[in-house]
Amino acid sequence: MDSFAVSPKEIHVNEAGRQITIWATGTPVFKAEAIGTGGEDWNYTGEYVFILDVNEGGKITRVLEFLDSLGTQRLRGLMERARENVGRAGKAW
Repeated sequence: MDSFAVSPKEIHVNEAGRQITIWATGTPVFKAEAIGTGGEDWNYTGEYVFILDVNEGGKITRVLEFLDSLGTQRLRGLMERARENVGRAGKAW
């Protein structure tokens, strides 16, 4: 994987509770050699919710992450195929 960009869709700040809730999407960018030559669909965007606890000084003290488990299962499959493709490409050398 080259990168995994995470972008916020909504951010909610609870000042009294010193918490920040972020609803975000994440999209991996796979390396060309990981994608290979197959016609598979490598497009994937997952959804995530992060709850950040913040102390009086503004530092994050805890991160709680929720993810789309069904989507993550698909991402794991893509990552597995990417590893196989990279392994095959390495054997060609």
